[in-house]
Amino acid sequence: MWGLQGDIHRLSEWAKEAALPINIAMSSNTINLVVIGDGAVGKTCLIESYINNPFPTMYVPTVFEKYTGSLTVNGQNLSLKIWDTAGQSDHEHIRGLTYSGVDAVILCYSVVHETSYENIRCKWSEELLKHLPGIPVVLVGTKIDLRERIIPGFTRAITYDQGSRLAKRIDATAYVECSALCQINIKEVFDKAIKAVLEKRSESKSPKKHESRKRSDKSRSRSKTGRKRSEVRTIM
Repeated sequence: MWGLQGDIHRLSEWAKEAALPINIAMSSNTINLVVIGDGAVGKTCLIESYINNPFPTMYVPTVFEKYTGSLTVNGQNLSLKIWDTAGQSDHEHIRGLTYSGVDAVILCYSVVHETSYENIRCKWSEELLKHLPGIPVVLVGTKIDLRERIIPGFTRAITYDQGSRLAKRIDATAYVECSALCQINIKEVFDKAIKAVLEKRSESKSPKKHESRKRSDKSRSRSKTGRKRSEVRTIM
């Protein structure tokens, strides 16, 4: 049902102009996703694996990059924009530039890096409440392929249940675990985010239709009442 169709191209020039205002297209035909989380949790690998680029073999800290492509959902053509952000604290001002006009957040932590998990609650959820209240959030546990390499007694891996509980605690729309290296659940991460955006847009239209229907019903009711009064006066 959900699938990315069309070419994806990467615009890295934004990293060089990060101090400039960023205009994010706000349109019913455009979906803007931002991927955030601690540095080195696999945000860029997640995005590049999704758009079928080779898995990056070297870690290069991201400052700010944008990926764009086309998307077809239920016969509707959409434009998809994915914003890759820096997780380091000293890049918070750059990250904030991407928040205006964002439709959904993909919030990442590594299941083999406990600090990144703890920072979801201590740092990232607070930042989202400040800048993006009410925006759908998909919590993602990355690098699940590394769980099998954990040496007991040395490093504690975050379990699925822990991630699921954290998702409920921060009121995330969904929780997904994935591996960019092994291509596990990569598409599901973005499908969940896209679905959350489209469902929210659909819900936002429903009240308007409901109010319009109520006004129409009231108008018809007043019209019927007026006719009845006219009929009474005629009889009398």
